[in-house]
Amino acid sequence: MKKTQKIVLMGLLIALDVVAAYFLTIKTPFVKIGLSFIPVSFTGIALGPVFGGVGAAIADVIQYVLYPQGAFIPGITFDAFLSGAVYGLLLHKKVPALWRCLVAAAICELIISAGLTTIWLYLATPGKTLYFLFMTRIVSCLIRTPIEAVVIFGMWKMTKKIKAFSIL
Repeated sequence: MKKTQKIVLMGLLIALDVVAAYFLTIKTPFVKIGLSFIPVSFTGIALGPVFGGVGAAIADVIQYVLYPQGAFIPGITFDAFLSGAVYGLLLHKKVPALWRCLVAAAICELIISAGLTTIWLYLATPGKTLYFLFMTRIVSCLIRTPIEAVVIFGMWKMTKKIKAFSIL
């Protein structure tokens, strides 16, 4: 794939990520459940860890600029970069396998989201205890991990069968 094609595809996936994060997300005071993991994972699968990480970080900044909710936390943007990079490292140019998707989703949800993002939120929100934040986030991450793994695996398998994605 040419560099121009990669940049255009990454731009489209960033736009999908921003739209999914705003319109396809259910937000409660304790948990946020959405579909923005799909464009992030697809960017990693299609373009690799560098483009996957950069695309996820750019999407995070654009989401904050368009729909700010509280203070900007650079650590959360770093976590978005890590998530995109993890999907790229584990899934790019690999044979589709459910276990790979499960490992990638587990790292992104249980280590990055439940671990690192919880620490950033704890540092940014005075008055909340780390235990409270972690317990509310870990439950949702444990529920989301297998669901995300199955969705990513299905999407990954589908892209292998569709001729339009043969350039990837």
